[in-house]
Amino acid sequence: MKSNYLKSLVEGKSYSAHFGNLLFIEYYILGKKHGMGSAYRWHELKDKYPNEIKAIWTELDPKGYERFIKAERDFEKECIDTAKEVANIRKQERAQLKKEWTDAGGVW
Repeated sequence: MKSNYLKSLVEGKSYSAHFGNLLFIEYYILGKKHGMGSAYRWHELKDKYPNEIKAIWTELDPKGYERFIKAERDFEKECIDTAKEVANIRKQERAQLKKEWTDAGGVW
């Protein structure tokens, strides 16, 4: 356990799954957890413990936290852009279907 933040939370307390999750987060931030299972767990925990992640990460690697936040924002923007693009494609496909249907004598 490297983070003073985490040490302050643990002091005088019994082990629990909550603290196990926080310890996993610290290990992940420090690059001590690898593999698909760890990636799944990280993605599950990063939304559950955003404040704790910020506290641990900014203490241990402030620039790493900045890169993480930028990557999260970039990914979110990419998802929004992709959703807009998919909506546009569906709209165009629907317009094309309507045109073909009505051109063939169908009623829309």
